[in-house]
Amino acid sequence: RDREQKIQLEMTVKAGTEALRGLLPSVLDSEVASFLNRSIEKVSIENGRISYSAPLGANVGQARSELAMRLPLKNYRFKPLPDWPAFIGRTGVVDFTNRRARIDFQKSEFGGLFINRVVAWQPFEYSSQINLRGDLVGDASTAIQILDAAGVKPDALGSKIALEGSLKGDVRLEIPLGQRPEGSVFLEAQDLSVTWENLNEPITQVRGRAEYRLNEGLYSDVLTGRLRGDPVEARITVLGGETDITGKGRIRSV
Repeated sequence: RDREQKIQLEMTVKAGTEALRGLLPSVLDSEVASFLNRSIEKVSIENGRISYSAPLGANVGQARSELAMRLPLKNYRFKPLPDWPAFIGRTGVVDFTNRRARIDFQKSEFGGLFINRVVAWQPFEYSSQINLRGDLVGDASTAIQILDAAGVKPDALGSKIALEGSLKGDVRLEIPLGQRPEGSVFLEAQDLSVTWENLNEPITQVRGRAEYRLNEGLYSDVLTGRLRGDPVEARITVLGGETDITGKGRIRSV
């Protein structure tokens, strides 16, 4: 039997934003390529590597070729959704393997919030979707402003109920290309102040966890805090223009 011959190419890459668009492989889904071209607004690639191998021959299909890319970034501006802030930072990498794209950014600024790490990838089973995971920390009022600008904030949040203080968040989003994002942000508070229009005093030193579901509302676990200096427990639900706070405590302060 004739021995099959193969071609193997290895390239190193140093490039900027415009060059990245030309580097995106042709086997990438057109929707995903368009998404990356639009969302990666600025980038600088250092010491990138591109590997390609395929059998030689007239009847060789594209399925037998192998293409892998690893493009380290020394600065970037990534804006996956039009009405959301961009992720801005100096350390990251774009990977392409098995016909799927993956972006990993470290230590990003996101509209006034700090993102320690954010990963966006094209899941194998849904080629026209981008999944996004990240962890954030920052001021609660800044987070509410971001949700408001993106058009996904419940009306009552920031009007009937206000949050002040620092939050940590675990972001888990699914972004069907061309559609509204779906998913949740799991929040953790250690020393939050909650002001509600039906209470004369804020609930302070609030600790606990909550889930913010995009396009739906905010749901908390049991939160602990203090009202007029006395300990209280409460659950908070914010849906559309309505806020529900149920709790218990014994108020002794005068």
